[in-house]
Amino acid sequence: MEIQHALNSDIVMIFDECTPYPADHDTARISMELSLRWAERSKLAHAGNPNALFAIVQGGMHEDLRDRSLNQLVDVGFDGYAIGGLSVGEPKADMQRILRHTAPQLPADKPRYLMGVGTPEDIVFSVSQGI
Repeated sequence: MEIQHALNSDIVMIFDECTPYPADHDTARISMELSLRWAERSKLAHAGNPNALFAIVQGGMHEDLRDRSLNQLVDVGFDGYAIGGLSVGEPKADMQRILRHTAPQLPADKPRYLMGVGTPEDIVFSVSQGI
């Protein structure tokens, strides 16, 4: 956070842990909970900074964890929301499943960002899902 502030980043990303792939439910849950604690700390550290602060939804390949992550991040309140933890070695079908599940739930009035996904095919798919 300090480095992003020192750089005067227009968009500051919360500190999070990108859950490795593969990760069983318990491992992904522990990682997601760590990221949620860091999200709250990042929000406090960002207080008074006029630049945008984006949250990062985590939860591995587990839809219930993605739901929990997103709901808790929305409760904290951020300027925008990113979907993280994709394009980390999972099959394309899993990436698309998580994206189809998560993207429609992102707040409609906030900017969206899909982290780490950049092939033309994946970008077109992501846009079709509302990213």
